[in-house]
Amino acid sequence: MKQLVRSAAVAGTFYGADPAMLRRQLQSVDLPEPVPGACACMVPHAGYVFSMPTALRTLAAARRNKTFSKAVVIGPSHRSFFTGATVAEFSNWATPFGSVEADAQSSELLANDPIPEMHFDNAPHLQEHSIEVQLPLLQYLFEGIKIVPVLAGQLDLRSATALGKRLAQLHTPDTFWVISGDFTHYGRNFNYTPFGLPVDPQKLNTLDREAAEFIAAGDIPGVAAFLNRTHATICGINPAVLFLKTMEAAGVSITGKVTEVTDSGVVSKDFNHIVGYAGILFTENEK
Repeated sequence: MKQLVRSAAVAGTFYGADPAMLRRQLQSVDLPEPVPGACACMVPHAGYVFSMPTALRTLAAARRNKTFSKAVVIGPSHRSFFTGATVAEFSNWATPFGSVEADAQSSELLANDPIPEMHFDNAPHLQEHSIEVQLPLLQYLFEGIKIVPVLAGQLDLRSATALGKRLAQLHTPDTFWVISGDFTHYGRNFNYTPFGLPVDPQKLNTLDREAAEFIAAGDIPGVAAFLNRTHATICGINPAVLFLKTMEAAGVSITGKVTEVTDSGVVSKDFNHIVGYAGILFTENEK
């Protein structure tokens, strides 16, 4: 892997650029006790003022005495459009807390057996926030953890299955999986207003909880049926499906639990333009 640092693109916008102030913000959140067997989380990736407490509490439930050595972070691509998934080849990712090292061994393992669905390209990652916003949280909770950054593009079930088989090779007892995804984007700007405007946030939360429960249950057909029925604008679906297909390929039995469902309106009080968030914690079942 080339020694190439990916600069922070959204420090100062999505989250604070001053490390001392950022640490104080994270320290203000009361964290839950670690959950035995936790191996993965689905967490939001919005601005910290809106979604960081949900993300941090969900990630914190995965802390344990034995530290994870690497986190595979799967996020959606908001700026670049491609099919399959793109793995970044930066050696380090800069944040206000310093540098996060990429796990070179994992990247080399993926690159040594190429498949058409998996690309190795730094360009889509340069301005993308879905992975970056998770990094200060991981640094805060898991000292010294390395990352494998994966952006999910357009996926069908066939490509998700093929990619899942490749990513499954990265799974070890010391691998932490982070699925970065927001839930329903509601309002005229998103062309999604089935409940009218302003929306009752309880209706949005109920919609998002239903989607989150399908993901937590590992029910990919249920997710597809939900989307066909509601057309909900959930940007985290492809990363979630890719993660579930990865666990299936790895032969890992998991149990998911929805930890929180909330929305940006709690902070903004704007119920004409609102985004939903959910936290999901996955634990690995004993064989």
